[in-house]
Amino acid sequence: MGLLVVDGFADLDPAGRPGLGAHAHREFAVPVIGVAKSAFRTATHAIPVLRGTSARPVFVTAAGMPRAEAAELVRHMAGRFRMPDALRRADQLARTGAPAAVRGATD
Repeated sequence: MGLLVVDGFADLDPAGRPGLGAHAHREFAVPVIGVAKSAFRTATHAIPVLRGTSARPVFVTAAGMPRAEAAELVRHMAGRFRMPDALRRADQLARTGAPAAVRGATD
């Protein structure tokens, strides 16, 4: 794995208070991009990114790579909507449960 994209913040403030992405970066030793749907009051360093035709941005932070580079990657990720397709699909699977083939179950 060379890069991880998470639904949430990599860090929670400009001083680097760790968020989900920072913990994942420390654990897996790969760059992590945090993509959040809502602004977080202390995350003043997050880069707002408009995608598709949405007037509402997603907020991008990063651990292990420059935020500006992460924002550009998110801007160009697949999908016509506000959230990149990969994050939308992961969210859907998390909410509804992954099919047996994805979980690795054998029938």
